[in-house]
Amino acid sequence: MNDENEDEVLPGDMPPPDPELKTPKPKSGYKRPPEETRFAAGRSGNPKGRPKGAVGQAAIAKKVLFEEHDVMEAGTPVRRTSLDLVLLAFRNLAFNGNPRAFKEFEKLCAKYDPALQEPRRGGLLVVPGRLAPEDWEAIFSPKVPPMSEFEKT
Repeated sequence: MNDENEDEVLPGDMPPPDPELKTPKPKSGYKRPPEETRFAAGRSGNPKGRPKGAVGQAAIAKKVLFEEHDVMEAGTPVRRTSLDLVLLAFRNLAFNGNPRAFKEFEKLCAKYDPALQEPRRGGLLVVPGRLAPEDWEAIFSPKVPPMSEFEKT
């Protein structure tokens, strides 16, 4: 800036602050909490973290569904998982004439029927016909020229 025109503001320069006006606070709102309530820099919002030994819902469901029970089937003791027992009870309700259970059981059968499952994609290995040992060696042996008398020594 020139000494002659100290009040001149060039493009890109900030005007001098006006002491009479209050400085505006930084915006707060969606994803911008007020500065007073923000976490300090470098400090976690959950300092203790997940407690040791805490178990998630999937682990609880897996434990309950695959827990084994001894039951009697046709006079013989059998070990079944809770999931097996629930599905068998569901099937029995469907077979005993419960229309709602039958409809849901039919949906399960359609969804998990192995005959209706989409076949897995795989490769195809084409094997040539039988070869005599001499032909096999001619095709698949390494192609190294024989060594001459001078190279052997």
